[in-house]
Amino acid sequence: MPKARDRMVWADLNNIKADYSAVYNSAHSAMEAAEKAYQLEKYAAATQLANEVLSTLSSEFEAKVASEREAKEMAIEIQKASKAAEALGIAHSRMAWAVQVDLASDYPDEYRDADTSMQAADKAYSEKAYDASVALANDVVRIISDDLMAEVNALRAAAEQLAADKAMAEEVMPKARDRMVWADLNNIKADYSAVYNSAHSAMEAAEKAYQVEKYAAATKLADEVLSTLSPDFEAKVAADRAEKTRLAAEAKAKEEAEKEAQELVAQNKKYAETAISDAKSRYDWAASKNAANNYPDLFKEGGDLLADAQTAFNALDYVRAKDLAAQAYWTLMEIGEFAPLPATYKVRLIPERRDCLWRIAEYPFVYNNPYKWPVLYEANKKTFKDPSNPNLIFPDQVLTIPSIKGEVRKGAWDPKKTYQPLSK
Repeated sequence: MPKARDRMVWADLNNIKADYSAVYNSAHSAMEAAEKAYQLEKYAAATQLANEVLSTLSSEFEAKVASEREAKEMAIEIQKASKAAEALGIAHSRMAWAVQVDLASDYPDEYRDADTSMQAADKAYSEKAYDASVALANDVVRIISDDLMAEVNALRAAAEQLAADKAMAEEVMPKARDRMVWADLNNIKADYSAVYNSAHSAMEAAEKAYQVEKYAAATKLADEVLSTLSPDFEAKVAADRAEKTRLAAEAKAKEEAEKEAQELVAQNKKYAETAISDAKSRYDWAASKNAANNYPDLFKEGGDLLADAQTAFNALDYVRAKDLAAQAYWTLMEIGEFAPLPATYKVRLIPERRDCLWRIAEYPFVYNNPYKWPVLYEANKKTFKDPSNPNLIFPDQVLTIPSIKGEVRKGAWDPKKTYQPLSK
């Protein structure tokens, strides 16, 4: 009886009832019955019931409790480490971006604070202070936020675009100035005042735009000067002056027709440029999302259409270029950010971390939760060499992955594809 009472004290001190209620209730009932039998001097029955308590709360059971609780604590520690590693990965990618764009030069305070938190997060992780590591890594992401990244990228993109626009303007502006010199030397204003005034106004506006660093507008206006005082126009002036009276009406009609044609071509070109730019942006986005592996057919089709559109544009077939670019854009719009989650998984031979149903269920593209391994077992046990043993799986064995949250699953798992982790 004292031994049985000691075991019940051990059970209470170790809160056995919470985790092993059936075992505890069985022992507790036997103990109560033993005490009553002893009080009634039914010692044989009391001894039998006390032995039942000792058998139920045996040393083997105590060892089992210790082992399972140690495993549970280890699982919690592994989960914390995994969460910390994930947070560190995101934070390190932000720091890598910061170094790439030389964030320290324009945002020294933000870079310093993020770098300090990053180093502290790495140190905390190495010391297994996983909660602190997560908090510090999140601080890096907070400092180098999406908004900050967007702001920096926008500023850098604007600066690059400004430089490109300036280079283009510096190429076109001297040519436009030369055409105005030609117009003045040949007294174009006298006989072609509208043309001259149009070119002169465009030239003045181009110079002003250039001075205030509106280089794209300066280029457009300078191109307008070149278009107005084009080689064709120069030839026309020569012809007009040779036969001014006879060709005056004809020259005017030709000029208007040419201008209308140029405007139509320019309009179609603008539409084509916009369509190609939209398709290219979508193609680049798809490429950044691993579409070559996630949606190879759609990505190739969209890329081919985009290439054909660019070819048509280079051939000055702007209408066809616009149509092809639009087809490319809508084809590429069918591509999602992630590949559909896999419906099957082939067991791999991984020496350092052997595949098992627990670890397979933990994969983000499976269930992102190791405790969901019984779902895999129930769905596939008929195919196991020993259906009663969930631990006996082999490399190259194909497992079916049932949907558990209504998620769409297709095809076999492919390490080249990018999957969105299933929410926990």
